[in-house]
Amino acid sequence: MVRTTPLAVLLLLPGVVVPSRALANCAEPVTYQATATGNTVTVCLRNFGARQCPDEGLLRQNPAGGEVVTLADCDSNACFVDECVPEGTYRYGLKTPYACSRSSCGTYYFAEATVSTPLGSCTRTSGFSGPTAFTGSVPWGNNSQICGYGPCGCGSTNAGAVFALNAVALGAGLLLRARGRKRRSP
Repeated sequence: MVRTTPLAVLLLLPGVVVPSRALANCAEPVTYQATATGNTVTVCLRNFGARQCPDEGLLRQNPAGGEVVTLADCDSNACFVDECVPEGTYRYGLKTPYACSRSSCGTYYFAEATVSTPLGSCTRTSGFSGPTAFTGSVPWGNNSQICGYGPCGCGSTNAGAVFALNAVALGAGLLLRARGRKRRSP
């Protein structure tokens, strides 16, 4: 007969206490950080440093009017700079979208920025060319996400199943250990 010790009970407890939902461990999203200050929008690429400004260019789409322009101006932080932007909400994304990052919590086509300051008179920074007309179509349609953690092929495992399997393995180990001690005793 196997004797249950308080230590064995404590070791099996995590197998009984199961969290209400599974939590995935994934890397930071591959996306953009768009910040509007006055009539200037700064867009930084967030992609683990693999792609940097000017890349192949950044697109600015006005979803309300449909206009699309290309941006290639970069600041000293390697972020795209879009100066003299009229009031409105805009989508900013790379001409060639990011590839789905399998370890990321999400990969995105674009980020939105809202300019709420009336344009008035605006002067561009010396050396910045400003936006140029873009004749193609944006690669994203109305979908902001290229892929998420699950659709990329990397899902999370049910935490309850993991804890249950760990508890079974631990219980089997304790049982084998107890049997080994019983056989050795005189």
